[in-house]
Amino acid sequence: MKMIHVEKMVTKIQAKFRQKLAMRKLEKDIEKQKEKLARRNMQNKNVSNEEIALQEFKQRLSKKGLTPEAFYRTCDPEYKREVSVDKFKMQIGNFNLQLSRGQVSRLVLILDEDMEGNITLEEYYNALEAYNCGGEKHYPYDGTDYYVSFEHKAMFKLLTILKDRRMSYQELFRSCDCNDDKDVNIKELETVLTGFSAEFYQKDTQAIHNFFDIDKNNSCTEEEFMGQLAKAERLLAAHKARLASGRPGTAG
Repeated sequence: MKMIHVEKMVTKIQAKFRQKLAMRKLEKDIEKQKEKLARRNMQNKNVSNEEIALQEFKQRLSKKGLTPEAFYRTCDPEYKREVSVDKFKMQIGNFNLQLSRGQVSRLVLILDEDMEGNITLEEYYNALEAYNCGGEKHYPYDGTDYYVSFEHKAMFKLLTILKDRRMSYQELFRSCDCNDDKDVNIKELETVLTGFSAEFYQKDTQAIHNFFDIDKNNSCTEEEFMGQLAKAERLLAAHKARLASGRPGTAG
């Protein structure tokens, strides 16, 4: 009788163990389906692959109780403001973020666009801002008390290049509006800007698009285009005046 009772107990324990394993597998499958659905929804909204990759990176970190900025600090405990790509990849493994090799490679291409094998703090923050994936407010990291957002820096770069090339705003718009529909989308803008200068990386064009796309519909009318360029001029003038006077402040 005792043997039968023991066998029944063992059978029950095994059944419960199998049930737990099945539940864990089901939870993982549901989580994967949610991630696939989220990626599909973002693609349907014309969200770039770069933003999808960074958003997924941010979500995985969130499950570990980390912001993207906090993750970088774990990679750079001595605050050298530079992390090797190998160290970055190693930390992804250490935190068991469960990103595929393809996802990690995509992240590295976004973050280390100059392909020098290092991810500087500036490059990292710029990417987070360009693709709206930051988890903390960004402050000056170069010892100054004046922070310029990456979106504004990208626009200042664009204005400088336009001035050097003596290109009018109307000419720029016509160059971007290749199908003459009086509307510019991210692909048209990206094609023109990357042809302008080797200084324009993909996150630069994304940040510039964000600045122009005030309606958040992935396109920009001619009226919006001209209005935002005028706004950028005012921001640049204020930035230069602040630097000349040495006044502290923050450029959003």
